[in-house]
Amino acid sequence: MSKYDPEIIFNPSELFIHTPMLDKLEKQLHHWLRTGLTGGLILGKYRTGKTRAIEYISNRLVNRKREKIPTNRITIAQRDVSTVASIFRNLCFALDIPLRQRATADDMANYLTHYFAEQALQNSTKQVVLIVDEMQRLKVNQINAFAELYDNLALVKLNMSIFFVGNLGSSQPLLETISQDQYELIRGRFFTHVFDFNGISRRTDVEHCLKEFDKLFTKYYLPRDYNKGWRLVSLGKTIWSIFESDYKRPLKLESWAMQYFIAAIRILLVDYLPKFDITDPQAIEEMIAASIDASGIRSNLVIAA
Repeated sequence: MSKYDPEIIFNPSELFIHTPMLDKLEKQLHHWLRTGLTGGLILGKYRTGKTRAIEYISNRLVNRKREKIPTNRITIAQRDVSTVASIFRNLCFALDIPLRQRATADDMANYLTHYFAEQALQNSTKQVVLIVDEMQRLKVNQINAFAELYDNLALVKLNMSIFFVGNLGSSQPLLETISQDQYELIRGRFFTHVFDFNGISRRTDVEHCLKEFDKLFTKYYLPRDYNKGWRLVSLGKTIWSIFESDYKRPLKLESWAMQYFIAAIRILLVDYLPKFDITDPQAIEEMIAASIDASGIRSNLVIAA
């Protein structure tokens, strides 16, 4: 991370900050895999950083012997056609599996089964993972596509774990449907175990993330102060206090979504701190409040309401 181009701070699609929440999710996935779970559900509110966390963790999953577990990802798109075949087709596209023009659902299921089987044979525990992002866009019948792939691998003694990732509010209609008796099988297989993915929820989270900014950016944007020993993390207590008193409590926020936290710190570090006196406590508090406001956190709540 220390080799990052400091200009990447302006590119949200590439900027990645390691967070405590990411560590918790990685630990949970490893626990699920090592206890042999067939699936699980990861839920969190919009803009908390779920997708970026999954992208990072996908390359880090290992079994008890520290052997890599191949991990695949698919993002469910909003489509007019909501069929099992459309899931198979999208999976093939996501995994670069070539398809014949008139490939049937059976054909695609066969291609995918062989693809995942080859991956599972790469480790001694014969495990392979599929992560399904934006699961709230699925129709309940489409989950049968994932159940079929799981069953196909189980028939040849291979172990597939499928983890679904969804937005907390918009996933509820699908989850309520899955809770009905006729879906007991897929509920038990994939949706019994749930991990709640939150944004920044305590001062120590803020300080952890600020240390990451210090590693990557502070020296570049505040070189003189950095060389004197000043670090952005020294503002952690003040930043959390202002967020908690002026935003978290009044706006009834459960946590600070990563998108808005990163935007606020970027504005603070790039637009305010280099231009004003960082030794003036009152000025610091005003800059922090202005940065959080400018991050868009209030307008998002208005739109959501």
